[in-house]
Amino acid sequence: MLTVFLGSVMVFAGAPAASRAQGSSDRSIGGPAYRKIILMKDLIADILPPPAYIIESYLTALRAVDEAERESPDKSKINALLEYGRLLKEGDSSKSEMAGYYERINVWKKDLSEENEDWKAIKHNLVKVSFDPAKKFFEIRDTKFNPLIKAGKAAEAKKVLRTQLRPLYEEHRKGIDKVVQLSRAMGIKLERQVALASSARETMIGGPLYTKIIQLKDVVSDVLPPPMYIIETYLTAMELLDAADARASRERIDELAKYGLRLRDGNVQTKTPGYNERLPQWEKALSSDTPDDREIKRLMTKASVEPAQKFFDALENQLIPAVKQGNVTEAKNILRKDMLSLYEEHRKNIDLLVAAADKKFKEVEREVLK
Repeated sequence: MLTVFLGSVMVFAGAPAASRAQGSSDRSIGGPAYRKIILMKDLIADILPPPAYIIESYLTALRAVDEAERESPDKSKINALLEYGRLLKEGDSSKSEMAGYYERINVWKKDLSEENEDWKAIKHNLVKVSFDPAKKFFEIRDTKFNPLIKAGKAAEAKKVLRTQLRPLYEEHRKGIDKVVQLSRAMGIKLERQVALASSARETMIGGPLYTKIIQLKDVVSDVLPPPMYIIETYLTAMELLDAADARASRERIDELAKYGLRLRDGNVQTKTPGYNERLPQWEKALSSDTPDDREIKRLMTKASVEPAQKFFDALENQLIPAVKQGNVTEAKNILRKDMLSLYEEHRKNIDLLVAAADKKFKEVEREVLK
């Protein structure tokens, strides 16, 4: 059975031997309905702002500092950023809010399997190893950073961000990377279980192996830095600007600049595909059979792509040169005036795409289970 790795997300391609032998591949793992379901799951993982990974909370803190240190800070924008940061932490979907970090972590504490050491390791790294620094991050943000931002003390807030919030974010990120690594390994083991399954019930959509695969994909969606949503590229641009402002070493600036461009071009050494490599994969994989299919494909391969490509161009040809020349003022103007609007346009289409893909996934799964 062929395994295709799209980033860190597992796509099970080709009907497993057990399913073919049982003659029930239409509703089995590896069958056509399954492939449609998994395609939407993988699409969501490629674009979803990950709620159990605090990348957006850290980015929002950087944006709050950037707004607070302008000559004429816009208090309404600052308040909106702080409120959005609150929702990222404690949003409650039962109140029609976005699901925040704590809501998702509580789901995984309750629901994530502990049936063997592999599953226990995934759960431990998600709800303990990555959680502890995230909890400290939110505590310091809410008790130290946010009050300084509200008081207009941008320089002091920036110091808290650099010396306390950033190290906690980086510690949290290590735990997240481990969750993704362990999940990939578990995906391979699940493939073997599917191939060795002795009954049709085990490999049916809605059956025990299917449930494990979907849960694993949901974990990855909750934590994976999404390669087709440029949030990590925007964060890297913000960190690049902050490094220049802090007069960081040339090595640090070069490291950030290279990383930002690798998010577009991929990393040959780690075999990690970049944005430009992922795009043709989705152009080929997505169907145009129905109006809903065509809208999903338009959002994924055109509407969200155009501002993203312009953002990458601005990063390479404007922001990085300005930073390397030490022109912090010009770099701030490029990021604030040009790149922010491109990121927001891209994000708007990503939000529409997440909703459309989730709707499609639920429709296909509901139809099959019926």
